[in-house]
Amino acid sequence: DKPRNDPAITISGKSYVDKDLAIRLTCNASGLSHPQVADWFKDGQKINANKIKQISITGSSSYETGTISSTLVIKHSKLTDQGTYICRTSESLVTSMKVNVLDGKLSSLTSHKPQKIYIYY
Repeated sequence: DKPRNDPAITISGKSYVDKDLAIRLTCNASGLSHPQVADWFKDGQKINANKIKQISITGSSSYETGTISSTLVIKHSKLTDQGTYICRTSESLVTSMKVNVLDGKLSSLTSHKPQKIYIYY
């Protein structure tokens, strides 16, 4: 057997998401002796993807490498999806990330098409 690295866990994704766009967070853990699953929580409450069709959780684990990868996707974010998301492995490694859902249209400065300006001599 190859020696394992120290257990480590990371979470990646966007901290700021516009309302109605997808929230996608990925949790990666390594150095695990018995990798099984990663659970997701929002503000301390376990997320049950089976009960909410807007949410999917996909993942994989490898005993050979001692790793887990899990991705949480919320298809159409709402303002209530804002909060702290936590990923916890079966070996109690934990990490978290705060996600902010923005409810704002792009400012009028960025939504106008460029105008043609004619200069006559």
